[in-house]
Amino acid sequence: MYLNQLLSISGLLIDIFGAFYLAQSFITKNTKDIFEENHSNWLSFPIPEKLLSEIKQKAEAEVGFYLLLTGFILQILSSLCSSYNIEISIINIMISVTIVMMIPILSYIFVQFRFCYLGKLMFQKCNKKFNSKEGEKYDYCKTITEQLKKEGCKIAM
Repeated sequence: MYLNQLLSISGLLIDIFGAFYLAQSFITKNTKDIFEENHSNWLSFPIPEKLLSEIKQKAEAEVGFYLLLTGFILQILSSLCSSYNIEISIINIMISVTIVMMIPILSYIFVQFRFCYLGKLMFQKCNKKFNSKEGEKYDYCKTITEQLKKEGCKIAM
């Protein structure tokens, strides 16, 4: 196998993972969530689950973008290397395949990390906006924290 073939195949596989992450938020969303996200009630606070869903979509879209970008760069490198016909060893192929196969796991970890980070920022903004420690507004911020904890995020109140 030549280096340009390996780069091209790796780039295409990463593009597939990137496309999956870009589309995942919309493919896995059920009709109830779509209805709630498109229904606005100006007299109440935003639904915490809705806000967290939008944050998760943002994190998944970011990961998808970077995966697609990496895949396209590998394909460009493949095209540039095609005239050199560089032979690579089976060990290099195995290392490359291992790295490409780890990308979905690393992507999931990054999405979760990014989701928790953005969720913490939202919680901080909520506390800053509603700086009182009692009443309906504080309960709203507390609800956001509880939802983030259900998703596996560590947040100090």
